Amino acid sequence: MSPPQVFRRTANGREDAPDHNVQRVLRNPTKAHTGYRWRHHAMTMAATWGNAYHEIVGGARSFAEELRPLHPSLIEVSRVRSDGSLEYEYRPQGGPMRTLRQDDVLHFRGLSTDGLSGVPMYQMIRNAVGIAMAAEKHVGTFLRKGARLSGMLVPQAPLDRPQRKELRESWNADFGGSDNSGSVGVLPFGLDFKPMASDNSKAQLLELRNFQVGEILRFLGVPGVVVGYADKTATYASAKEFFESGGIKHSVMPWVMNFEAEEEKALLLEGDSHYIKHNLDVLLRANTKDRFDALFKACGRPWLTGNEVREIEDWNPITDDEGMDQVAQPPNTAGGVEEEPPEPEPEPGPPPPPAEPEPRDEDEEAEMASIARNFVADAADRVVRREVAAVRGLGGHGSGGGRDAAQKRARNPAAWRAWVRDYYADHAATVAEMLHVTQEAAEGYARGQRDAVLAGGVAATNGWEETVPPRLAALALGVGG
Repeated sequence: MSPPQVFRRTANGREDAPDHNVQRVLRNPTKAHTGYRWRHHAMTMAATWGNAYHEIVGGARSFAEELRPLHPSLIEVSRVRSDGSLEYEYRPQGGPMRTLRQDDVLHFRGLSTDGLSGVPMYQMIRNAVGIAMAAEKHVGTFLRKGARLSGMLVPQAPLDRPQRKELRESWNADFGGSDNSGSVGVLPFGLDFKPMASDNSKAQLLELRNFQVGEILRFLGVPGVVVGYADKTATYASAKEFFESGGIKHSVMPWVMNFEAEEEKALLLEGDSHYIKHNLDVLLRANTKDRFDALFKACGRPWLTGNEVREIEDWNPITDDEGMDQVAQPPNTAGGVEEEPPEPEPEPGPPPPPAEPEPRDEDEEAEMASIARNFVADAADRVVRREVAAVRGLGGHGSGGGRDAAQKRARNPAAWRAWVRDYYADHAATVAEMLHVTQEAAEGYARGQRDAVLAGGVAATNGWEETVPPRLAALALGVGG
């Protein structure tokens, strides 16, 4: 129920990245699955089989165009490679065995004993499930026999074998099965019926079935109130608390964090500024009172504007009220009296003439110019280091350990060239912002760097940390290009 969202870390916090390819593929993973159906299937496989596998299929736009589910019975971790990454063996029905690398598989794990593969839940709770299945079988057999218990027909005189067989068959034909339930029986020849088993009340069959339901729910980490399992200690208030705190915190959140971590590791580059979060706000949609109460508190305090609240609820904004785009400040109600509104400010007069700047001597001018050049050099150095890290896919984490972006994109040269063009199209804005140069100058710098990468590949960045920052600083100072 929690759709994935991709965010980008910024200097002021974060911003949505709805056009990011990872969000697109997670919400529309295959031609046959909606995002909800895909997550439903993944959750079912991970919770029961202990593993949910998906093959990452690339295309012209990206290395991840589809996430095709693979049944856990057909794939397994085969070995750990020398670089620490995993290798999988996939044996499709009716096809040859294939070897998949870790970069080709999105793997969700449940409870694991080795950290590589999850343990099937049905194996861990086989005793609890076995008892529950035996109880179900007993109930089915009991009802097929017309809710009658087994027993013995005891005659007063001895009977030979044909007589015993005929009597037993006659008894079962007249009184056996659910169709004959409620019939009146007459025992001839002094026969007596003696039950051989206790009834279901004495056997506590209902209590046994309820206990097994609770046992399985405890293994799965699901609060009983969520699935209608009756708990003697649960009142309405406590059941609501169980669901909100126990259900979401202890049952839903661990799986959500598990999915987010695996999706980031498999689909985002190491050191990327993007990250994935599943939106849990959907869990409040069913509770209108709680949702509106939360939004009212958010709007009534310095947090959200009225139009931001309307956007959350998919309502059109109110454009003829300027107050809907401002955060409502709570009135000062100390002592029961609201704060009086401030007096209107006087009409502004003509602006005063600008003050003449005090003259500086030559030494002070030289010192200020040196400080300015140092600031520009530092900014240029940061821009180039960020650029080199993005192109190499290192993100400040060394040489990659199997996560190098160049290795991943080398499998699809068209996607690599498209990524380079998109990156430098956005990088021009970063250069203009950090070095305070014109957009035209920033775009000229970005075009030159882009052409060098497209011509020479990742190797073109060798030595950039030493040679490019001075050139970029000169561009910012207007003394070169």
